[in-house]
Amino acid sequence: MAKWTPETIAIEAKKYTSKSEFALNAPGAVKRARTLGIYKEICKHMKKPAKQNPKKVAWSEETLKLEALKYNSKSEFTSKRGSAVKVAKELGIYDSICDHMNTNYTVWSNEDLTNEALKYTTRAEFQTGSNSAYVIARTRGILDEICGHMEAKHESWTYEKVAEIAKQYTRRVDFQRMSANAYAMAQRSNWLDDVCEHMNPVFNSWTNQELREEALKYEYRSDFQHESKSAYLAARKRGLLEEICSHMEYKDGSTQLVNEMYMYYIRIDTLDSSLPPVWKIGITRYKDPMRRFKREISAVKTKITILKTWYFKVGYDAAKAERNVMETYKEFAYMGDSPLRETKTTEMFNTDILNLEVHDG
Repeated sequence: MAKWTPETIAIEAKKYTSKSEFALNAPGAVKRARTLGIYKEICKHMKKPAKQNPKKVAWSEETLKLEALKYNSKSEFTSKRGSAVKVAKELGIYDSICDHMNTNYTVWSNEDLTNEALKYTTRAEFQTGSNSAYVIARTRGILDEICGHMEAKHESWTYEKVAEIAKQYTRRVDFQRMSANAYAMAQRSNWLDDVCEHMNPVFNSWTNQELREEALKYEYRSDFQHESKSAYLAARKRGLLEEICSHMEYKDGSTQLVNEMYMYYIRIDTLDSSLPPVWKIGITRYKDPMRRFKREISAVKTKITILKTWYFKVGYDAAKAERNVMETYKEFAYMGDSPLRETKTTEMFNTDILNLEVHDG
């Protein structure tokens, strides 16, 4: 393997007219250039691609209309297809493609919620069968009341019971979405591979070359992860993620990673115990991580416990530290429903990976 020096990297970079071409043909040079802090300098001669939002490329007006028809409420549409919602709003067609939807928080009266809950015998069935009603009831603080007739569902999951449920599905993603609690137990107990043995392989639909080509569509890892999740997971499973993402920049929403930043580690509990506790790693520009979740905590019955925070003078270092944690403990990634209204589960874990919980005695 060639030893990349600033001089040899600069010579190599001059062969290419775009960053994507550079990354595809010389990923080692790109990685080393970033480490040395000379990446931007040696790429100055390259053509800057036209500002193009990958979300816009993926969604046309026609596909947005078809996608919107899958959902009964704007909140469900937003939570499951946030990228489509954003593009629809930018194109000015959001309201028109959502005409068929219920208006959240006004359609469901408390009486309606009570009647809806009576259709189900367990909370899990209620959450799966009528998610919008379930979420609104939890938000209003009446979930326990309208679920009073339901069976207590903190059941003891046995291997046999989880395996029986898993047999209903041919894909892991369907198992995860439709039977989140059973899936989470399988994952926590290291049964997942066994009970999913009969299912179609998830990661074999992408060749390594297709993964490289797919990754080149994105400028940021977060866009790659959210917009092409199967490719992202396949690359991570095969150990290709760092290589095919070497051309990408880090971002944290609107946060500028050249500024100081904090990494935080928290525990999240739903107060109605509808979901298991999860642990989350993350980065934020706020010294107090609770500011990051202020809006979400006011919207749902959630308890957040800050276990530790770390200060970084440069945000890029925080982002790298976060990704190191995620990569090291990826086998403990949480795959159930998100306990928060807007935050995705991509940085959540099903156990205390850093062992920072305070235990009595």
